[in-house]
Amino acid sequence: MLIPCRYGYGAHHDSSSHAYAGRVTNPAGITGPARLTHPRGTPTNGDFTMTTVKEPYAGYDSLKTRDVVASLHSHSQVELAEIESYERANQDRRVVFDKLRWLRQDEPLPGYDALSIEAVLGALDKADVTEIKRVRGYERKFGARRAVLDEVTRLHRERRVPLVSRDVQG
Repeated sequence: MLIPCRYGYGAHHDSSSHAYAGRVTNPAGITGPARLTHPRGTPTNGDFTMTTVKEPYAGYDSLKTRDVVASLHSHSQVELAEIESYERANQDRRVVFDKLRWLRQDEPLPGYDALSIEAVLGALDKADVTEIKRVRGYERKFGARRAVLDEVTRLHRERRVPLVSRDVQG
């Protein structure tokens, strides 16, 4: 069955009615079809060159999906980026990507994940209210270090602009 191309390039065969055959057809003329390990079509024999990517951390491939998702919270943004790249190239699990999408965000200060508590507190001395709020949200979501959260709360109270009461307006 031919279906019209939505981008204006003529018509294409409708492949939605074909069942997954488990083999790659070889329109380019490469000898012998490659066996597949994944429905997306990753070849496993010597007909194609495969790049091997190292696990983002030891034992990652042996973890079940729920264990991977549970472990993501304890990783830095740099590590989460590596995990996302590895996951995309290998198992491509939607549940993992959903959690990564929720966790991935910019650090509130450059190199924040690598900073010690003392370094964060030192950086907060010069921070404005907007930066303090970003640190507070990020720390609540990831580190939950009590000393940082207490200092953020204290600095926010100290530096915020008080609301003007409607009764005082003249």
